[in-house]
Amino acid sequence: MTRPIKEQAISAAVVHPGCGLGTSFALRRRAPGERPLHGGALVDEALSCGAAALVVCEGLPGEVIADLQTALSRRRDELPVLAVAGGVGAALLDRPALSRASVCSLDRDEARAAAEGFGAAVQLAQELGAPYVVLSLGAVESVRGRWDGIRRHFLRGELIDDLTPAEQLMEARDGGAGRHLTACRRQIEGLLAMAERRGVTLLLKNPRRAIEMPSPLELSALLEEMRGAPLLPLLDLPAAHLTSAMRLRPLRDTVVAFGSGPLGYLGDACGAVGALAPGHGEVDVAAVARHLPTGARRAFIPWGGLRLDEVSDGLRGVEALPRRLPEVKKEGPGSEAPR
Repeated sequence: MTRPIKEQAISAAVVHPGCGLGTSFALRRRAPGERPLHGGALVDEALSCGAAALVVCEGLPGEVIADLQTALSRRRDELPVLAVAGGVGAALLDRPALSRASVCSLDRDEARAAAEGFGAAVQLAQELGAPYVVLSLGAVESVRGRWDGIRRHFLRGELIDDLTPAEQLMEARDGGAGRHLTACRRQIEGLLAMAERRGVTLLLKNPRRAIEMPSPLELSALLEEMRGAPLLPLLDLPAAHLTSAMRLRPLRDTVVAFGSGPLGYLGDACGAVGALAPGHGEVDVAAVARHLPTGARRAFIPWGGLRLDEVSDGLRGVEALPRRLPEVKKEGPGSEAPR
């Protein structure tokens, strides 16, 4: 599937300046006296936090998304939409079961259903003028049942002393991933064709659970096979930190593989709690920020436990992170530097 990628897919990273904010902030427990959750209130709160753009995340009820769509259509100049999470499609179609469907499932009916949900998200992105839809592939089925056990080991601190459970899990996960990779290609090709028609680029995000796809190697294989299509990576730093803290995948491997895309989800993390303001966890967020491409957009997808003032602090902190310096073209011998 090789064809020239549309210019808009390359340049979309600089359509709107400033830092994006994920709608996950609106899922917090609302304080007494606060306005109930609806589209207009969400836009007002995002702007009050200093958001320059919005990322529509999973978790919002379908009626809130519809209300938000109406509010954003009227106020697009105030708050453009940077990206839409693919999982939003389940709420749009009022089919909650789709949120559990996997596009890489070996069950073809399940994979097609998941792709249908992602297709609804692509359509929403076009309607909202968002350049990106964030695509999640799903888990390797053969190890899904082992995740809760490895998570308990991590939360009890047992993985620090005994890496055997983590190593065994990842060996089984990688061994079973090949069939899922083959299965998801069929659905991804159809989604890419739809995205290209609608002027949207799909972003493959590194998963929070290491049993999910794609791994860095799987990402490389998909990008190579789909070269030229509107498919690029997205680095989710808090998610990458969790897989690293659990000793399941080195942070550096994830940053190098997924950090070359046009958008990065940046934020700090501490243990199993992610998406904190920079400086409130244990991640060198500034070092990762310098790794992202010069023109890459940034977004803060806050943990739902943050208060609104903490969301605002996180947004400012992500925006203030250092950026990679543009490369300076070296002049050849005997040539004059431009004046």
